[in-house]
Formats: sequence, structure tokens, C-alpha cells
Amino acid sequence: MKKILLAITLMLTSIAYAFAGDEKINQQVVHAFSREFSAAQDATWQSRENYYRVDFYMEGERMVAFYSTKAELLGVTRHILSTKLPGYLQKSLKKDYANYWITDLLELSNEEGLSYYVTLQNADETIILESKDSLYWTLFR
Repeated sequence: MKKILLAITLMLTSIAYAFAGDEKINQQVVHAFSREFSAAQDATWQSRENYYRVDFYMEGERMVAFYSTKAELLGVTRHILSTKLPGYLQKSLKKDYANYWITDLLELSNEEGLSYYVTLQNADETIILESKDSLYWTLFR
């Protein structure tokens, strides 16, 4: 029994160090991540003042998960194509921002649902729009 417990402890410690790299990451957070994203690959961690960020790949997509210091999943982002936006948001971008091109487009999934953030650029400016209701874009920054 002791050998089994020791083997499990060593395995979990190895996984934690593989996920954490050089940074000191709360082991509860690492465990929560590995439980929620068991198919994640190439995870890299960053420790911030009051949250953790983990960049990883899952099913060929680059994703980023954010965790509180209490190991609570705060949200997950992923890059998407404009064709994956809800129809009304696609139409609005084409109509209202025809003179801009998309340089970044993120989908945020959290307890509030799905939100979208798009960075638009033209020769004169860069703007970031947000949609929390999948109906309208508002100026984020």
C-alpha cells in the first residue's frame, strides 16, 4: 500500500512540475487544471499577483485558462475565426467596421456565458470591441 501511495505521489509531483515549469504554481490549481483539461498538451504557466494563467493546446486549438489562487476556474479563451462568430456579430463587423481588418479575435467562456473580443485596425487606429450578449459590439478600449 505504501508503494502505491508513493508511486501516486511521485506521479502527481512529476505532472505538477511538468505543468509548472520554473514558476511556483499552487498545486491545487495544477490539480484542478489537470482534472478539467485532461487532454491538454504543452501547458505553460504564469503566476500573477492574484491569479494563474495557463496556455495550452487541446484538440489542436491554442487555449488559455485563468484560475484564482483558490483553484477556481475564472474563464477560458480561445482564438476563433470570424466565421465562427454569431451571425449578427459577423454582419455588424462587415457593415459598421468595413474599413478595418481583424487582427485578433477571442472567445471568452466563463460563468457569465460566452463573450467575444475583436481587435480591429486600419491605417489610423486600433480599437477593441467586446460583445457580452452576442447581439451588439461595444467599445472595450
